[in-house]
Amino acid sequence: MFDDDVRALRTALEGVSKDYKQQDPQPTLLGGGPSAGAVAKLEATIERCHAYRAIAGKVLFSGGSGPIIDSHGLAVRLFDKGVHLADDVEGAVSWLMRLMTTRETTGLFKAAFWGLPVDGDVPLARQTRLMSFDALSDSHMKRIILDRAHPCYDGSQWLLQTYYDRPTAAFVETLPGFPYIRGDAAAFEVMNGAMWKVDELSILLQATCVGNPVAVALLVRIRGRRSRMGRMGEQPHVAAARDPSIR
Repeated sequence: MFDDDVRALRTALEGVSKDYKQQDPQPTLLGGGPSAGAVAKLEATIERCHAYRAIAGKVLFSGGSGPIIDSHGLAVRLFDKGVHLADDVEGAVSWLMRLMTTRETTGLFKAAFWGLPVDGDVPLARQTRLMSFDALSDSHMKRIILDRAHPCYDGSQWLLQTYYDRPTAAFVETLPGFPYIRGDAAAFEVMNGAMWKVDELSILLQATCVGNPVAVALLVRIRGRRSRMGRMGEQPHVAAARDPSIR
């Protein structure tokens, strides 16, 4: 059944790619996105897919948001991945099929801590651990945090400067069976539970941290590979700094 979906998507995207390459003037990365006709063709093909019909109108958890799955959004991202940003029809079709056929996957929850020195991995529970922030693998989230790690507003006292230091530690939790595509808010319940753990940990660590804002991101992994809708699959969220309250 899904083999028919793959063939249909491949044929449609190859046709769109051929037309796109024949445009005059030649399109560039700075412009020349898909025409309305190209998007409509991809939308119609996606809507005929059995895999899409099973998830149309459901919620896809994507880095703190829950966009409703629709054929237009998928068509635009399919074009970007297979034509506009890369000449990779097979890779784009494979990405879309993985996305549309996944219901649960393994989530990797990460939270960065400022002001807490950690020399190595510290196991906390079966699926959780503390580790050095520098030991985290490279990711969109990590790059965003490091890009802002420099003094801001000339060190003004009215702004907590620890927000702009380099984090020293990270809390990591593996979330097996994470609800990736559902018709309810189950993913947010799991996410909120993980964030509560971070909140409780930050209270415990007040004795060793001076100001501990927390940046959180959830990476959704599918069969060992990341799958996300654009950048939405990895968005950091900065929580308010906790004022020390231990006397």
